[in-house]
Amino acid sequence: VSAVAASFRDVQETVLQAARAQRELRRSLAETFVNVARRNQVLLSRQLSMIDRLERTEENPDSLENLFRLDHLATRMRRNAESLLVLAGVDSGRRARGPMTLSDVVRSAISEIEHYDRVQLTTTVNPLVVAHLTQPAAHLLAELIENATQFSDPKVPVEITTSTGPDGVQVRITD
Repeated sequence: VSAVAASFRDVQETVLQAARAQRELRRSLAETFVNVARRNQVLLSRQLSMIDRLERTEENPDSLENLFRLDHLATRMRRNAESLLVLAGVDSGRRARGPMTLSDVVRSAISEIEHYDRVQLTTTVNPLVVAHLTQPAAHLLAELIENATQFSDPKVPVEITTSTGPDGVQVRITD
């Protein structure tokens, strides 16, 4: 009986060691996500600033259109970097300076997706969203709207409506 008990303790200790190693591996992986995402954020912020400067001074309509495309692509890349931070359980660090209307939060989300031209927004209510929730809400909405445009008939618009319901304000995405 004592040999069985010792074997059981050995097995239990091995399981605990494996669990500790797995926890450390997850922590290390999360740190890697954070590191890569933060480095991407810095580079993308610099790139977006440079594109903005170029857009302000460009007079050629064709070149300006290409700059707008680059701007949109960099904005989408920034959202992907923020998604890595979400996966790692870390705040993205981007903050709004003040509250925004719900319609502006939704428009911000729409601007971060590939097929933004397929999205139609109708607001029947337009409350303010507190500053610290605007970026996370826009990020979440962008992910949902992106899914709607990616996985629905490309000829059909994606409709977003805001309304009030029994639990407060509702944002509905219909594809």
